[in-house]
Amino acid sequence: MKIVSTTVCVLLLFLSGDLCAQNDYEVYINEIRANDESTDDIEFIELIGPAGTDLTGFQIIHYNGTESQDGGLWTHTIGSFTIPDDGIIDNRGKALGFYVLGCSGNAVDPCDEVIAEVLQNGEDGIILYDAEGTILDAVAWQGAGDMPTDDPGTVTTSPPASANNFLHVTLDDDAGDRSLQAPNDVHGDDGSGWVIDSATVGAINRSQLTGDIQLPVQLTFFSAAPGNNHIILTWRTESETNNQGFILTRSQDGQAEFHEIASYRTCDALRGSQSTSQRKNYRYTDHYVFNNITYRYKLIDVDYSGMQTERALVSATPINMVDKIINTTSENIPNTFHLAQNVPNPFNPSTIIRLDLPQDILIRLDIYTITGQKIKSLIRKSLPAGSHFVHWDGTNDKGIKVPSGLYFYQLACEKYYAVKKMILTR
Repeated sequence: MKIVSTTVCVLLLFLSGDLCAQNDYEVYINEIRANDESTDDIEFIELIGPAGTDLTGFQIIHYNGTESQDGGLWTHTIGSFTIPDDGIIDNRGKALGFYVLGCSGNAVDPCDEVIAEVLQNGEDGIILYDAEGTILDAVAWQGAGDMPTDDPGTVTTSPPASANNFLHVTLDDDAGDRSLQAPNDVHGDDGSGWVIDSATVGAINRSQLTGDIQLPVQLTFFSAAPGNNHIILTWRTESETNNQGFILTRSQDGQAEFHEIASYRTCDALRGSQSTSQRKNYRYTDHYVFNNITYRYKLIDVDYSGMQTERALVSATPINMVDKIINTTSENIPNTFHLAQNVPNPFNPSTIIRLDLPQDILIRLDIYTITGQKIKSLIRKSLPAGSHFVHWDGTNDKGIKVPSGLYFYQLACEKYYAVKKMILTR
């Protein structure tokens, strides 16, 4: 199971150098969604462990914690499964991943295996065994019941918490389709750190987004839009951790060396968001450029330890906006058609629209009012494959400036159609 959302970094294991691994496999129960009083629509068990670990033959046994029920309610033996690299790491840099077992036949997504059984509400629990029958981890909800004494009687609530058979006694499940979630420290937790929160199937828990968790800067895009004696640089992060901010460096054709042109130290627009899992958009305009010269930019993020990480490289050539199309095709032809959001937006008096074309093709790019009236035909011709930047000066087909308001721009061709909105402010 591969989680393709933004890659994140999780400090789940070895929070101190003195703490030993609870089991040799370092595979643990990370999240449980048990039976509630009503819908029961997302029951599952989630394991977390090092990528590449073979779970084939591992067993998950569900026990009833009441004295009237002896033995396991059900046993599931994991089929052929190797933990994937799901884009998270521990504090040693080891890649981690998830295994998700869906219960009661519900369509929990993502899910690696599904069984018909259910997870009863407390006092109940589950125990994770390896293929040889050794206990690796154990969790109970609402209370320990008789699990430590005779059902199965092989787990304990006594220290040390690093013991393989230590039973984490957690909160009771609720009726709101939320789940029991392990905290940052999966190893040494005594049960008090588990929380109930919205389910995070096949992903890090919500309680693992603070404290010891690190989310590195995840860059969605970095682009350079040329203008008349200026270049607009925009980028977006999906998450940040310990991020002081960004540094922009610039070079120009014929020069190999890059020089710093802006920094978070002196420019508020480049200051980072410290630690966040929320999307953030950034923008910087470089006015110290000349038309008809190609400039290259590197984006660097800096964490609070001072470590610098180079993230991306883009280039653009500013030009007088007499022509509507500025072709800045790079060596890498786009793989797909794409109509990008105009930059800047809102804008006054003009804006730039980027088109990504994976092949030579006849296109139409038009501007419409909010009522659907076409007021400007920007492009109606064949363009070569590549990235193209189109300039609109805020006028209609008669050259008259249009008023402030919401407008739509539409890209249409034989193989692609897209519409986006933009705002003009006079």
